[in-house]
Amino acid sequence: MAYYFGIDTSWLRLLWILFALFSIGTLFPVYLILWIIIPEAKTTADKLKMKGEPVNIDTIQKKIKKEFDEVSSKIKDVDYKKTTESLKKNPKPFSLF
Repeated sequence: MAYYFGIDTSWLRLLWILFALFSIGTLFPVYLILWIIIPEAKTTADKLKMKGEPVNIDTIQKKIKKEFDEVSSKIKDVDYKKTTESLKKNPKPFSLF
C-alpha cells in the first residue's frame, strides 16, 4: 500500500497504529488480516507490478542493474580491516545446522 500511495512503509505502519489506537482496537485485526492476505513481492516481476511499472525486458533489466549496483556499492564501502579486527576479537562459531 505504501508504494501505491508513494510513501515510506514506516509512515504507513505508524498511521495504521494510530488508527488502531483511536478506533478502540477494531482496526488492528484488519491490519493483521491484510498482512496475512497480501503476498510479499519476492521476484523482480512482483516488485515491478507492486510499483505499477510495466513488466518487460527493459524494466527488469533496469531493476536488476540497479540492485546489482546497490550491492556493489555496499561491498566497496566495507572496511575490511575493521571487520577483520572485530571478528578476531569476537569470534562466532560457524555451524551449518
